[in-house]
Amino acid sequence: MHLMSTPRQAQAEEDCFRALFDKAAVGLCYTAPGGRLLAVNEALANMLGYASPEAMISSGPLARLSFDAADLEDLRRQVREHGEFTGFDVPMRRQDGRIIWVSITINNVGSDNVVTVIDVTNHRQHEEASRANEARLRSVLGTSSENYFILDKHGDVQRLSSEPESNLGYETTALLSRQAHLVHPDDRSSFTDVIRRLFLGESEFEVTRYRGRHIDGSWRFLEARVTNMLRD
Repeated sequence: MHLMSTPRQAQAEEDCFRALFDKAAVGLCYTAPGGRLLAVNEALANMLGYASPEAMISSGPLARLSFDAADLEDLRRQVREHGEFTGFDVPMRRQDGRIIWVSITINNVGSDNVVTVIDVTNHRQHEEASRANEARLRSVLGTSSENYFILDKHGDVQRLSSEPESNLGYETTALLSRQAHLVHPDDRSSFTDVIRRLFLGESEFEVTRYRGRHIDGSWRFLEARVTNMLRD
C-alpha cells in the first residue's frame, strides 16, 4: 500500500531539508546544468568569502570560481560518465582572490546537481610541509659527513645516515631498531634521560657524551647532539 503525503507533510519535509541544507557545517549548493547556482548555503558562502549566499549566487556559475578550468572539465566528464563523483580535490578562488583547496562531491538530482564542498587547504599544506621535511631529511641523511640517527621515544633507531659505520664499524642495517646494548651500561641511564626529556617536550636540544660499543668489542667515547623534531 502506498501512502500519499499530504501538502502539510510535504511542506514539513521541505522545511526540514531546507534547514539541514542551510545549517550544514560543510559547503553545499544546488547547480543547474552548466554550473548555474540555484541555491547556496551559508557555510559555502563563508568558505569562499562572500557576504551571503545571495551574493555568491549573483556572482555567476560555480565554474567561475574554479582556479583550474582543466580540473572542472575533468570533473564534468566524470559526472557525465558515472552520474556522481566523490572526493575530487581542486583549487578554488575566493572572492578576495586567495586560492584554497577543496574536496568536491557531486550527486545528480534529476537534471540538477547537489555539490558538497569541503575546505582541505590546511590538510594539503600539512601534507606538503611533511613531504618537504621528508625531502630535506633524506638529503641530510644521504649526503652528510656526520652520523645522523633518527630515534623513537624508546631510543630505538628508526633511520640513519648512509655511512654511520665510521665511528662504530657496523653496517647500516645492523644499527636499526633497539640498540641499547651499544651504549655503555654506566651511560644508559643518562642517555635515556636525554631521550625522555626531549619526547616530553622539556627540552628542544641536548648534548650528551657517552661510550658506544665498537664492532670489535671496545668502547669509544662519543658525543651526541640530539634535537627534538616532533614540532617540525
